Order: sequence, then C-alpha cells, then structure tokens
Amino acid sequence: MNSYAIFSKFHEDQNLSTLPQRSQAVKDKIIAAAPALTAKWSHKFAFLGGKFDAMDVVTADDPADVALAADIIEHTGGCDVEVSAALSWGDYISANSGKPHTLPPRTSAPETTPGVARYAIFTKFPAGFNDSTLPDLSIAVRHTIVEEVPSLTAKWVCDLILLGASFDAVDVVEAGNPADVARAASIIRATANCQTVVVPVIPWAALLARAGGSRRA
Repeated sequence: MNSYAIFSKFHEDQNLSTLPQRSQAVKDKIIAAAPALTAKWSHKFAFLGGKFDAMDVVTADDPADVALAADIIEHTGGCDVEVSAALSWGDYISANSGKPHTLPPRTSAPETTPGVARYAIFTKFPAGFNDSTLPDLSIAVRHTIVEEVPSLTAKWVCDLILLGASFDAVDVVEAGNPADVARAASIIRATANCQTVVVPVIPWAALLARAGGSRRA
C-alpha cells in the first residue's frame, strides 16, 4: 500500500463562506465513488499562506482511487490540485541506505494543546541535486535539529518526501515558539543547500469553522 499527498489551492472566484458545503459535497462523492479510501485518510491540513490551501495524505492500493479523489476535490471543491506519491523520511532512509533511522520517536501532541501551533516546512532541492546524497543529508539535518532545537524532536506530526510535486518534501511540526521552526528551516537550508518555505497550519475542521463564521457575519 502506497501513500499519496493531494495538495489543493482554492480558485480565486470561490467564496470562503461556501467552503463547508463544498467540503461536505467532496466528502460525500468520495465515499460514493471510492469507498476504499474513506478509512485511509492519514492527515488533512489547512495552510494559512503559501502556494497551497490544503493537503490530504492518504494511503491506497490503487492509484486510480487517489486520482478519482483528486478529480472530485478539483471539480466539486473548486480547486486546482497537485497529486504526488509520498514516502516518510524514515522509510526513505531505510530503503535507500544501510543506515538505521534511530532518531527519537516523533509523536503528535493533541490538536488542542494550549500555546502550541503547527507549521509546515516545504523544501525544494536545487536543480541538479544528487539524490544519492539525500539519506546522509537527511540524517545530518535531523541530528542537528535534535542538538540545536531539542524541543521539536518529539513534535513532528508528519514528514514526507514528495515524488513529483512542486516541492520535494514537507514537514508538519508543532511548536510553542515559531523561532524554533524558523531555526529548523534554517538548518535544512544550510545543510542541504535547498530552499524552504514555512507556513502556519491549522486543522481542516478549524478552517471550516472559520468559513462558517464568515458566512454568518
């Protein structure tokens, strides 16, 4: 079974106040058209800024199911979509090097943790990047983050390498201090000579609640 990321960007002519209805219509159509996917959604995030407005992470036996879901999101949800195969960094390291993935476990805190916000770090490798160096660079990045920003090491919500997207990787992390996230992004840039973009993340349900509030206002 493989993992996929579906990124979406709302069309500019879409009214945010209709998002709850469009989201429910998307959900209903996916349940009807690709029921095997409905229990395999790993994450659904909303981004407050950046190139994308949302990301869905799903596992599937048949990529055609994912393509169908993306088509529904695009046409019923009123979005531009981008679909990418996705692999966790740990799985990538284990599959492409002889080095074990032995960093401290990363576990998600509850979404309602007071004073804790979520951020996405998008990474883009430079042109001509040598993929064979990625496992060693990734291990170096992670160990530096463990040493310099230890508060983040147990707060990674997801960390994915993207195979065919506009960005090459995305990490979603929880932090009480946004400076910690900025430092982690700086470590990624300096170690791997790549570009990073950091954007705030909220649960999809929180975005729907905001949209509902804008409708009542």
